[in-house]
Amino acid sequence: MILITGNTCGKCEHLLARLKKENLLDRVVVHDYDDLKETIEGLEFLCRNELIERHLPVLVCGDEIVEHEATIVKKIKEANDEPQQTD
Repeated sequence: MILITGNTCGKCEHLLARLKKENLLDRVVVHDYDDLKETIEGLEFLCRNELIERHLPVLVCGDEIVEHEATIVKKIKEANDEPQQTD
């Protein structure tokens, strides 16, 4: 799982500790929409190139960031649904 958050509050830190304990993936901290856009593009790239699992869950926290959750989920779903090229 990737935790995408703009928060540095205790709740996110507690959740991150639980995710790490369960050997799930780490947090990506985004501070504004430009960071979020880069994060979405980065996750799409990683999915397409199979550098992360293509059906990796994404959890989004933080009021400003959550506004864009649908965009993140849609973009990652599109990356997951794209047929992979075979050489």
